[in-house]
Parts: sequence; structure tokens; C-alpha cells
Amino acid sequence: MNYVRLGLERRGYIERHSGTSGLARVVRLTEIGWEVLAQMRMSVAEAEQEWGAYLGAQRLNALKETLRDLPDWLAEPI
Repeated sequence: MNYVRLGLERRGYIERHSGTSGLARVVRLTEIGWEVLAQMRMSVAEAEQEWGAYLGAQRLNALKETLRDLPDWLAEPI
């Protein structure tokens, strides 16, 4: 995670601030980070609209449920 955080920080999407206790650090989106997040959300909404037009609402909802279940399965020990 540290590698990802550093990359986002270097690109100017996030910034770290001192926490209230002095031990913790708070990570916040920068203005450009918020802009990128908004663009990402719009892209997801467009994809869902296109996929929904092809699959229909019932199949799209089933796909979304399946995708939401995957992290639990992937986190299980082998």
C-alpha cells in the first residue's frame, strides 16, 4: 500500500497531514484528486449504462452482486 500511496502523492492526487494525536497521518484528496475521482465515477456510470443496455437490468445486477462477492472469496486462505 505504501508504494501506491507514494505514487498517488507524487502525482498530486493525495496529500498527507498530521493527525490530531501526532502519531497518525491523515491522507486527503487534493483538488486534482477530487477531479479525477469525479471523472472515474462518470466513467463507471457510463459503462454501467452501456452494459445495462446490452445485458438488461436483471443480468447487470447479478454481475454487480458477483463482483461484490469476489473480494471475500479471494481473501480466503488456500
